[in-house]
Amino acid sequence: MYSFIYEPIAEAIIRAKNRGVKIRILMDKVQSQGKYSKYEFFLNNEIAIIQDKHAGIMHNKIAIMDEEILFTDSYNWSKSAEERNQENLLEFIDDEVIKGEIEEEIIKIYQERLDYLWEFNTK
Repeated sequence: MYSFIYEPIAEAIIRAKNRGVKIRILMDKVQSQGKYSKYEFFLNNEIAIIQDKHAGIMHNKIAIMDEEILFTDSYNWSKSAEERNQENLLEFIDDEVIKGEIEEEIIKIYQERLDYLWEFNTK
């Protein structure tokens, strides 16, 4: 995630963690140190969160839930994205109703990328 400053989403993540959901967050290093960043909030609430070590910015905006729902978009998780900016959000759901090879493959590709980024940044 590039920028994560939106309180309602941060609080929902904590509630999910408290229900036993496994959560991993990878944030841009510079943005995670910003005044309104939720990075420290997540650390204080024992969320697995790390900063990206790559050169340049971590401009990915990806969320995968239960290996079945994928969100990818231009949407930074901020109040401005929610209320003012022109943003887009693309959602793929792999379930019994719309299950298809294309959705499965897309989610798999994004999961592999996120796993690679996590491993790279935890070495």
